[in-house]
Amino acid sequence: MDFERFIEKINNNFEYKTIVKKVLSNEPCALQDAKEYLKDDKELVLFVSRFDRLIGEHISTNLKKDKEFLLEFSKYNHTAPYFMDDSLRTNKKFLLDLIKVNYKTLLLLNLDYILGLKDENN
Repeated sequence: MDFERFIEKINNNFEYKTIVKKVLSNEPCALQDAKEYLKDDKELVLFVSRFDRLIGEHISTNLKKDKEFLLEFSKYNHTAPYFMDDSLRTNKKFLLDLIKVNYKTLLLLNLDYILGLKDENN
């Protein structure tokens, strides 16, 4: 997360600042009614993910498909399996990487199912 860019966005965008204030005030689902461009902002979503376990339901479809983003998200919040795109649910390497990043992710996944998936190399 680029902290300087994050601070710059807070200072220059009223809607962005409003979301951050909601999160810091422990207001749940801060992105629920936010504009779509905010739901697609990686820095903002990563920030919110540290405070709000339910944030995944309200992020953009693009982020739900972005493997790199989901791995970064999992460092702060283990709920990625709840909301990630269905196309990722059969990717054995990605699912195992999620578990490596945050072992709590395993609570939301079935290890027997994952180990039964074929490797992409085969």
